[in-house]
Amino acid sequence: LNKDIKYLIVELSFLYDLDVIKIKDIIPTCLTERGTINKDELRNHLIINPKDKKKLEKIIHPLVEKEIINFLDKETNPIRIVEVPLLFESKMDHYFDTIVVIDIDNKTQLERLTNRDKEKASLLLEINKTNKIDENKNKATYLINNNRDQKYLESEIKKIINEVKDLIK
Repeated sequence: LNKDIKYLIVELSFLYDLDVIKIKDIIPTCLTERGTINKDELRNHLIINPKDKKKLEKIIHPLVEKEIINFLDKETNPIRIVEVPLLFESKMDHYFDTIVVIDIDNKTQLERLTNRDKEKASLLLEINKTNKIDENKNKATYLINNNRDQKYLESEIKKIINEVKDLIK
């Protein structure tokens, strides 16, 4: 993006041994032999057992929140970007002054998912059905429509970054 901006993508890679054990108790098949999370197994399990999503979120959301707080506390750059899936559902939006929601219509999303991985496309759409995007759009400071190409998306992000930079001057 920009060397002036610090960026954190919250992934499952930061899970600690104890947390992995808790997840293994809920979804035993989602761990690899090396003790890392197999995202495909996790995704498949959640499609078949949607009730386990809440159990999993009770483990993961506090960990994600801790990672965000650490990042925001340590990083001194005035613009810090944090990508957080389920930001509003996990009630972490209060940590941020500016929130950008990126929206996409179902048809375009299915096309892109299918191009990436035809087998997983329908599974991902099924999981995404629980996202409350329409509700979240109303809470956003900025809303980007992602139905166009990558170049357009990047230009919209740059516009927002420039606006935020102007606000903090």
